[in-house]
Amino acid sequence: TRPMVLDENVVWVDFKNNSMDIWMRSNDEVFGLQFEFSGVKLQETDGGVLNREGFNISNNERVILSFSFEGKSIEKGEYMLISVGAEYLNDKNNVKMTNMVLAGNGGKSLDFSYYDSNFNTTTFRTNQ
Repeated sequence: TRPMVLDENVVWVDFKNNSMDIWMRSNDEVFGLQFEFSGVKLQETDGGVLNREGFNISNNERVILSFSFEGKSIEKGEYMLISVGAEYLNDKNNVKMTNMVLAGNGGKSLDFSYYDSNFNTTTFRTNQ
């Protein structure tokens, strides 16, 4: 579900029964990202613009890291970045994104907000 926020650069998660779809709307090109979660064990990743564009994607049970060795970027726009298998520790309403970093050209940190779809609120911003 697309959030109704004014933020130009925003990340949100569509929580499903056994997976999470991570979305991004951006006015900047994104060259890399890192997301960290609590309340969930992350599993395999699949689909999304990161796979389609050939980004390298690594994850463990808490963190997703993705970038392109070739220097590719995710163009400005709105995209489903990746779908991640999820084992919720309590339930999906208790999952929190605890840290996120999105990088622009040359590794410059980009200003993004995180919209928490469980509580319909922006919970934090990066690079501020």
